[in-house]
Amino acid sequence: MWLGLLVALSYAWLAGFSVPTQRALLMACIVMLFTRLLILSPGWFILLLTFVLCLAIDPLASYTMGFWLSFSAVFVLLLLRVSRHDMGEQYAISSQQEEALNTPSKQRGPSSLATMLSSGVNAITCILLRVYRGAKQLLVLQLYLLALMLPLQWYFFGGFSAFAPVVNFIALPLVSFITVPLIFAALLFMKWPELASFFWWLADFSLQPVAWLGKSSVGAWFEFSAQWLPLVVIFAGGIFSQRVLPFRFFPALYLSIFVVFCSWQWRQHLPFFNTLLQQTLTFDGTVSTHSSSMAMKSGVTSLDASGVLEWRVDMLDVGHGLAVIITRNGRAVLYDTGNRWLQGSIASSVVEPVLKDKGMYHLDGLILSHADSDHAGGSHYMVDRFSPSWKRSSDNRAGYLPCVKGESWQWQSLSFTVIWPPKRVKRAANPHSCVITISDKLLARQYGFQATEVLLTGDIDAISELLIARAYPQLSPDVFFVPHHGSKTSSSVTWLERITPQLALVSVGRYNPWQLPAPSVKARYLQRDIPWLSTAELGQVSVVIGQGEVQYQAARTNFRQAWYRDAFSAL
Repeated sequence: MWLGLLVALSYAWLAGFSVPTQRALLMACIVMLFTRLLILSPGWFILLLTFVLCLAIDPLASYTMGFWLSFSAVFVLLLLRVSRHDMGEQYAISSQQEEALNTPSKQRGPSSLATMLSSGVNAITCILLRVYRGAKQLLVLQLYLLALMLPLQWYFFGGFSAFAPVVNFIALPLVSFITVPLIFAALLFMKWPELASFFWWLADFSLQPVAWLGKSSVGAWFEFSAQWLPLVVIFAGGIFSQRVLPFRFFPALYLSIFVVFCSWQWRQHLPFFNTLLQQTLTFDGTVSTHSSSMAMKSGVTSLDASGVLEWRVDMLDVGHGLAVIITRNGRAVLYDTGNRWLQGSIASSVVEPVLKDKGMYHLDGLILSHADSDHAGGSHYMVDRFSPSWKRSSDNRAGYLPCVKGESWQWQSLSFTVIWPPKRVKRAANPHSCVITISDKLLARQYGFQATEVLLTGDIDAISELLIARAYPQLSPDVFFVPHHGSKTSSSVTWLERITPQLALVSVGRYNPWQLPAPSVKARYLQRDIPWLSTAELGQVSVVIGQGEVQYQAARTNFRQAWYRDAFSAL
């Protein structure tokens, strides 16, 4: 027992005392202590005690994925253990069967060759049946783990791997019983380099099947948006309840739940299921008719009759840069993609998760204001992953339509009008940013409410602002994106005197080296009583527009924050 505890301690040390290894080591210590003290305790009590001790050792462990995944997996194992009311019926070989297999035939003498062969065949059969039973139990266990941990996997990863049960079924026994002992043997014989190298080679060779499984599992990852969460929870809850309270023992309970679900305000949930069904049928984001497809390629759609008058503009929290998502009727257009760096990009770490959380796996359109990396750095990534039906830019790019003054189109009953720059250039700099107004005037005209206008400005400078103000004297957006992240080179006094927006949105990184936004620029907006919404202060800002009303939500004020964010927000 002490030797086993020493091995567990050595393994935890090699693993860097991560949270899962801490949990396993603490549970082993508690079980050993209770055994020595002759204390009988249920498994759930040991799990809860370990839970408390882990948090006492490291209170911030509750903010790690490994903590919840590790304890949840052990909870599922305990659940299956205490509720195995049908394990004997499904998997166990009866004692009579084993006795019959192990008992030699008594029709012949004990030393006859036939008796020896019969005994050998029975013994092999019994061993094979036991191996089959154990393998089947392990595979079913992996399926239960996959099903019951689906909500947690969605919360941390946004999806699940359908190949996970097969990988765990093969990799866990292989690594546990072969790879890890070989590693310990290599460490034990470190004073004999040749022998240690041999064990290291064996350990590396034992991982070849695991590497092959990893390559084979590519493409088995399934992502689902937040709209699928109710179905995921219902699915996992159904399996949990079926395991603890089997239907054959509690049919009245399940019938009551079904009646309550069908009668309790079921009509209010119809829009959710209709939207879910629509997204399932058009999962790839394509439109069904040929005419609609051609219209989407040119960026034009006709006035719809869906009756959903709301549309949304999300300014993502991308640090220094810009990424804006315009959504309506479950479809999206992206204006700028944020920055990129050697190992990744804002497009992969921020834009893609936000879109997939909304259940969007395809972009109707992609607009690049100009060529700077903090605005167009993730363009290639977004094109590869989301295949936009049309693309526009103010510079000469292969496959992109022009985004210059005079261009206009309709999308989801919203009118897009480009008011700057006057012509395309080889490489668009800040003054050549594509400035676009987005208006719901078509919907307003049809349904009789006041139109709302959004102005996307990119990184234009003061000269561009003055030329736009002279060309469009009636320009008065309701939602205004502050040009060039609040730099002194833009937001001139003359420009601000011409417009009277309800909201001023600025995408800027906190503690950026350029000290943006400039205090004097911010003061100009506040002096005119224009609400200043900055991603550096509020995080992602979402503007919801519907029937002439403009409302906004900020990630750091409208949603509950973790306590440590409030504690360190003043730093």
